Amino acid sequence: MKKELNEFCEKRGIKSLSASTIARIIRYLKDKGEIINPKAKISFYAKTGKVVIKEKRKKKKLRRGNFTPNSPGDLVQLDSIHVLINGVKRYIFS
Repeated sequence: MKKELNEFCEKRGIKSLSASTIARIIRYLKDKGEIINPKAKISFYAKTGKVVIKEKRKKKKLRRGNFTPNSPGDLVQLDSIHVLINGVKRYIFS
């Protein structure tokens, strides 16, 4: 990529960028999602010169199933922690 950029800059009389600056710009654009989906896997095969982009499928979230709550409080999740303080067992519910 640097080689092509150098040729482009020479034709237009512009100062060329270093390879590390080009890499930083690409990383910035990938993180913003403007170049390629950041969740995609990119593979480059040197023998053939092919670039393969494989999109990762988003996993479906685990939902409540067939249960439909009828009134507030029908669907609640409760977690607890057991802690020993000075020999006394304490429970923390959230």
